[in-house]
Amino acid sequence: GVVAVCGIEPKTPDEPLSAAAESTISSLIEQTAIAIDRSMLVGESVKAAALEENEKLRTILLSALSHDLRTPLTSITGAVTSLRELGEKLPPEDRKDLLLSIEEEAGRLSRFIANMLDMSRIESGAVAPRSDLVDVAEVIRNVLERAKRTFPGKDTSISIAPDLPPIRGDANLLGQVLFNLIDNAHKYGGPAGAIIHARREGGDVLITVSDEGPGVKAADLERIFEKFYRSGRVDGRKAGTGLGLSICRGLVKAMGGAITAQSPAVRRRGTRIIMRFPVASRPKQEAAA
Repeated sequence: GVVAVCGIEPKTPDEPLSAAAESTISSLIEQTAIAIDRSMLVGESVKAAALEENEKLRTILLSALSHDLRTPLTSITGAVTSLRELGEKLPPEDRKDLLLSIEEEAGRLSRFIANMLDMSRIESGAVAPRSDLVDVAEVIRNVLERAKRTFPGKDTSISIAPDLPPIRGDANLLGQVLFNLIDNAHKYGGPAGAIIHARREGGDVLITVSDEGPGVKAADLERIFEKFYRSGRVDGRKAGTGLGLSICRGLVKAMGGAITAQSPAVRRRGTRIIMRFPVASRPKQEAAA
């Protein structure tokens, strides 16, 4: 279709354009047409790249949905079928194991859905963290108790420096970040479990969550915080949706902190996730006292 129209108004209506003027105008019009054509091609190229990226993300999301919904549902269905068909014929210990499997897989589904909702909230800017004085040590201890209930048989150890100063933030969101990082450490870190350290470093409170798994390649230390990025587990399979660390970064940034990854971490292996939060300044009344 027509993109533009060029009109010429000569100084003297009755006098025709000279050959030189006509040549100059034709040249300008041709150059303008080339520039417009290039601009349209660039726009179409950008649009095509965006569509390709969206399609890639959609494929990854559908793959994650398929795997992370189907796997726990299959386990739950199998356990329920065994309980229904065999019932009292099963030894009490077997029935207990099946019920535990149902509970664990239901929890996995719940965390999956929560991650999807959290990612949506972060991307839409709907996360509005509080700015309270947060006792980091207390948050870590509470998360440790929750982790013990959620991941029975998985080790999580903590080391908290004495007199750790408070930070400004949201205790619930910080707890959610730590829980996600513990979950991640258990998925990728092998049998050694997760290790949490908290200490002061200059004007910051430093919180780290480490594992002793195979670690992360140097080229991927930034990529692991991208949406849907999934590294292999120790058994070679992909684990999770690839949203956990992306959510952690979004929540930490929303609270005014920073989060990075380091590998190797422990005994020349494993991965360490490092969070930094500014030490909370004391209220003026307290400082003046």
